[in-house]
Amino acid sequence: MAKTFLDHLIVLEEVTSELDVYDLPADEREEILGLIHHTTHQHLLNVILNHLPKEHHEPFLTKFQKAPHDPELLAFLKK
Repeated sequence: MAKTFLDHLIVLEEVTSELDVYDLPADEREEILGLIHHTTHQHLLNVILNHLPKEHHEPFLTKFQKAPHDPELLAFLKK
């Protein structure tokens, strides 16, 4: 999954540690981590859009689509 401006706020070490308890094949472990990462990002975007005024949805999503890693997106949300 591509890096996003939220990645530094999401800490999955506890999930990774918990998965390490199980003897999973590497590909299955990576698939599970990918699903968790994707689901977490989708949930965060949903929370952002629920709290962001409707008139800012399109500008935010346009910026996010062009450069999901841009730290200025967080600054945009703080305004």
